[in-house]
Amino acid sequence: MPLPDSPSRHRKAPSQFIELLRLFWQRFLDNDLIAPQAETRLALAPILALLAVPGVIFSLRSYGQYSFRWTRIGYPVPPFPLDLTVSWSDKFLFLYLSMILMGFITVLEWDALFPDRRDYLILTPLPIRLRTLLTAKVTALFLFLMLFTLALNGCSSILFPLMAMNPHAPAGYTLRYIGAHATSVLAANAFVLLFCIALQGVLMNAVSARHFQWISRTVQLVLLFLFVCLFFLVPRTFSFVRGLDLNNNSFIHFLPPMWFTGLYETLQGSDHLGFQALASLAGQTLAGALAMFTLTYLASFRRHVRRSLESSNTVLPSTVEWTRGVLQRLDSLFLRNPVERAVFHFCSRSILRSPRHRLYLGAYAGVGLALTLLGIASTVLRSADVGIERYDPSLLSIPLVMPFFILCGLRFIFTVPAELSANWIFRVVEGAPPQEVLSGTRKVMWAFGVLPLPAGVFPFYTALWGVQASLLHLIFVFTVGGILVEILLLKFQKVPFTCSYLPGKANLKLYWFPYVASFLLYAYGMASIERIMLEYPVRFFIFYTAALAVLGYLIFRRWQLPLSERTVIFEEQPEPAVRTLNLSR
Repeated sequence: MPLPDSPSRHRKAPSQFIELLRLFWQRFLDNDLIAPQAETRLALAPILALLAVPGVIFSLRSYGQYSFRWTRIGYPVPPFPLDLTVSWSDKFLFLYLSMILMGFITVLEWDALFPDRRDYLILTPLPIRLRTLLTAKVTALFLFLMLFTLALNGCSSILFPLMAMNPHAPAGYTLRYIGAHATSVLAANAFVLLFCIALQGVLMNAVSARHFQWISRTVQLVLLFLFVCLFFLVPRTFSFVRGLDLNNNSFIHFLPPMWFTGLYETLQGSDHLGFQALASLAGQTLAGALAMFTLTYLASFRRHVRRSLESSNTVLPSTVEWTRGVLQRLDSLFLRNPVERAVFHFCSRSILRSPRHRLYLGAYAGVGLALTLLGIASTVLRSADVGIERYDPSLLSIPLVMPFFILCGLRFIFTVPAELSANWIFRVVEGAPPQEVLSGTRKVMWAFGVLPLPAGVFPFYTALWGVQASLLHLIFVFTVGGILVEILLLKFQKVPFTCSYLPGKANLKLYWFPYVASFLLYAYGMASIERIMLEYPVRFFIFYTAALAVLGYLIFRRWQLPLSERTVIFEEQPEPAVRTLNLSR
């Protein structure tokens, strides 16, 4: 007990609002990829700096474009033009990128938008008013919006106006330009955030508690796919928008970034009727999103208390019953070894039931889907003039692009534990041969990454090129997919989802170039090679001879690894502080 004159007696305890705000803010920053021992600010600073890079690069790149045009126009005496009319397309690009990145971040924070079941179980027994809880959560959402908006557009809000405007414009107009940029991107980001929250609130009020979890996860995954695809479609969208006629094209009213581009131009002082109509539409949609957010959030905040306490993460019994017979038949055909069977089903159910791992895998698959759509779009545009080319590499690469990202995504999520306490059953049979564990992991990657898409598009290729060419293509895709699986599992020595994870051990900043080069070689390089072989099928014998040699080399490399690198581990050890040269070997 402190003494009466102790300083701790006079120390003021933080209010409930501040503590709840700190709790909810920390929930936004919680990430399974960040080590628990790491400080949040150290992990957050590089992410925020990375988000600012695209806007800064684009602003600096635009300097040469606009300075050249201002030089051609000259600097007449006032009244002189303060801005170039062509700059609206670049403003659209800023808003488009900002809305996509804000949407992607919001989808990643999907579970933190509302207090979850754990929050209610802990906080509702405490003497905390629901109004205080609601105010703290909404304030945390506002801070989340402001932080990432500032990270995305803080630097570009100053740089771009300085680069795009007339160098001889008055200082008052400069401030107005900067204010218009900052206001428009803040409004666009607020619209995306409020729309996503309102969508989740509608689901909470319209769907039963029993079905809410898996419907919400499905919507989250669809939104993730959407934002990733839109990000990779930025060049196509930008070139398309630049060719639009603002006066005679009603399609621009269906593009949300164009709404806030009109707001941008109107705040800047434009008297164009088209921009003013778009600005009015931006204000209406933002007000509608805010109203929907307010209604759904207030309604869901009360109802979610009861629903979160009643909800569970169990799978519906009907889903298990009708699949049991199918799984038993598959086990008897492809999974005859008990250890292999246990690994396969444990991994499959972890992927299907863990929202976190599905989200990570969905991000990888979204990148593959976006690149696939780009390939299909380029093929369609070329075919409008010359028709579809026989054995077009863009079409051949479709079953190579998606599996590449899905397999890489599987390899990554295998290292992130689902529940460490669930690995006891594998520790009991720790004496099982590592090759049986590896075989079960390999078949998971085949079932989720190699087989589905090529088999699904086989009828399309059959209708396009015939049965023989389609079979050759299918076997080729399975062959290169099998080689990729062996490469990814070369030094993998874990039961997926059961080993502790050390974030930051694989420095992606150093390996991004090899990853990109590997993808280009695997997806587009292999497609070009396959095209040559399809024209002369005899060359497939040379390819399969080389493929067998590569597989043999990978098997030989695995057996040449030290025993410590071939045994199954359940605790990942950090890199030693002092490295030895191992000269005694």
